[in-house]
Amino acid sequence: MSGTMDYLKDKANKLSETVQGSGAQAQAEGDKKVLKGDAPGASLTDRATAGKDYVIDKKDQKSHEAKADAHDAKAEAR
Repeated sequence: MSGTMDYLKDKANKLSETVQGSGAQAQAEGDKKVLKGDAPGASLTDRATAGKDYVIDKKDQKSHEAKADAHDAKAEAR
C-alpha cells in the first residue's frame, strides 16, 4: 500500500511542478513581449526589467521541468 501512495505522491508532485513550469513559461513570454518593445507604453526601464525577469522566469521554467521529470522517473521506478 505504501508503494502506491508514494507513486501517487510522485505523480502529484510531477503535476505541481509541470503547472509551475507552465506558469513560469507564460510569464517569460509576457516579459519577452515587453523586452522586444511589443507592449505599448513600455519605457526603457520597463524593457530592461523585463529582460532580467525573462532570464529568471526561463531559469525557473527549466528548474520546474527538471523537477517534474525527476518525480516522474521516481514514480515509474516504483
